Amino acid sequence: MKETTYWLTPPEIYEPLNRAFNFDFDPAPHPRPAWDGLAVPWGKSNFVNPPYGDGGAGVKPWVRKALEERELGKRSTLLLPVDRTMYDLLRAGPTIYPLDAFQWVSPDGKRREPARPVVAFVVHPLSTNNDGKSDGVKP
Repeated sequence: MKETTYWLTPPEIYEPLNRAFNFDFDPAPHPRPAWDGLAVPWGKSNFVNPPYGDGGAGVKPWVRKALEERELGKRSTLLLPVDRTMYDLLRAGPTIYPLDAFQWVSPDGKRREPARPVVAFVVHPLSTNNDGKSDGVKP
């Protein structure tokens, strides 16, 4: 049996988020409780650092649960892994348009069945204020 390793959120990450969002529930705490965080109602403001590889399910059920809780008027802050390219793109503060899945078109007009949803990211140019400082995202 493979030993499970728990990785906890560092205080320098958690504390500013908690000050901003005043968490009242953590559905995936450590140590792991007897209850299942995916099966219980969440609080009004949730901190979610899900088990990324938990038995192969990964973060998908946690994202789905956060979306369900959103329908009930609850807020969730999820810590999710992304690759470096996506991280850099998100740091640029793009406008995001979820497009769903659609059929791509070949040059000869043939359509291909949609494989997965697509998102359009509009990366805006940086502008400079009169004081010479950029109002864009700083690295």
